[in-house]
Amino acid sequence: MYFPGLEGVVVKETKICHIDLENSKIYYRGYDLEELAERSTFEETAFLLWHGNLPRRSELEEFRRSLAQHRIPPSHVKDLLLRAPRAAEPIDVLRTAVSAMAFGEDLRDKSPQVELSRGLKITGAMPYIVAAFDRSRRGLGPAEPAEAGSHAEFFLWALRGERPTPREVRALDVMLIIYAEHSMNNSAFTAVTVASTLADMYAAVTAAIASLKGPLHGGANVDASLMLEEVGEAKNV
Repeated sequence: MYFPGLEGVVVKETKICHIDLENSKIYYRGYDLEELAERSTFEETAFLLWHGNLPRRSELEEFRRSLAQHRIPPSHVKDLLLRAPRAAEPIDVLRTAVSAMAFGEDLRDKSPQVELSRGLKITGAMPYIVAAFDRSRRGLGPAEPAEAGSHAEFFLWALRGERPTPREVRALDVMLIIYAEHSMNNSAFTAVTVASTLADMYAAVTAAIASLKGPLHGGANVDASLMLEEVGEAKNV
């Protein structure tokens, strides 16, 4: 039978995210997203999504340390960011950089613990990858703020080259929480499909980013951003 867009087809069941359309609610592992956005942090929410439970203080501190240890990608990835054409789309550079992170690593071990460590490496390095390329295309060298605390603070600091305000950090932190999970969307489906072949984490995430680029998925954000830039100030609405 033919199901356009896989409508009505159950791909798999998940306990990670529930989208309650009737009540306009989203739940991460049973927790109301609005409450997480108000009270949690990106690191705490990421731990919840990955492990199924909120972390104890010691677990959260270790998770934060692990992310921070992987903020700066390998030298060959840093070189790639400097050599990328300035006209390149950031998401294309991100996709290629994540793929390049696999270079030189023994990918034969697909155990859950090893793949989880690869997920930490990818998540930890993404802010630097995006920020370093943006600075490169503006003619600036990369910023590597060792003093940055949270994932959000490091991202903004690496992007601007100066310490962001607490309010700016919190705004980005909340945004990262809200964007962290959205059930079996196209990019998640793509990642699951690739992972089902026993491909490694880098391959699955690279494919997911490629899927995210499309204008019917994450690419819609680019169009929305361009529209907002055209509008300019609130008085023009």
